[in-house]
Amino acid sequence: MKAIKVVVEAPFGWHVRNPATYRVERTYPIIPPTVIFGIVQNILYTSSHKTRYRDIIALGGFPRSNIGLSLDMERITKLKTRLERKKGKYRHVSDRHEVEVAHSGEIDSFLVVEDDSAADAYTKLLQKRTGEVVLLTTNQFPSIVREVSMQNVRLVKTNRLLFCLERKGWGLPFVLPLSYRFKKKHDYRAQQYHKVLLPFSPILGDKTIERSEIVLANEIESLEINGSYFDRELLQFCRNQWLDKNIEIVVGTV
Repeated sequence: MKAIKVVVEAPFGWHVRNPATYRVERTYPIIPPTVIFGIVQNILYTSSHKTRYRDIIALGGFPRSNIGLSLDMERITKLKTRLERKKGKYRHVSDRHEVEVAHSGEIDSFLVVEDDSAADAYTKLLQKRTGEVVLLTTNQFPSIVREVSMQNVRLVKTNRLLFCLERKGWGLPFVLPLSYRFKKKHDYRAQQYHKVLLPFSPILGDKTIERSEIVLANEIESLEINGSYFDRELLQFCRNQWLDKNIEIVVGTV
């Protein structure tokens, strides 16, 4: 088992909407595994649901520093309803939402590949994109690939982690999309949400999310990657599933 560490920098910030928010669209304090998986597939010139790189397990992207927050106003145009389409009517409703934008330094993204030879091949492909600009979620938030390196994975026991699943009796869990269950229809319902603990805590009265550390009461089996520790059970929950056998593997952006 090997890991690939991809370091990106987002000079204009980033926004990954928490779907539980509406009028003020909050962002997640990390880049969720589902988003990292999609970004990596785009870098490799394929798509997340018709990819030949299915064995990549994304563990998410984690800012190295505290996160500053700002609010941008955006105009959103709602599409017409099905009934209106049948009648040939064209009615568009505009609305304004506040979008929360996160600002941080470099972001460490971690990928796990259980086949060592495949991990080496993927690392070489990703290293070719070092220094290039890639989209972080939308074209409004471009980022730069600063570094790509292959890392060893060690199985250890620790109670201090960068990222882990919810543990009862400790902290406030955060609901996060960890993986996909791909079907014929690719929408938000395909995302698998789970309760996790994140290494960030909000500072009351300040537009800042402070980087912290997850400390459990007991040690658990963890994966050590370049000095960062991950709950070993994340491998099971971050592994994507393809349930529809009719989906063909196609190389190229769809």
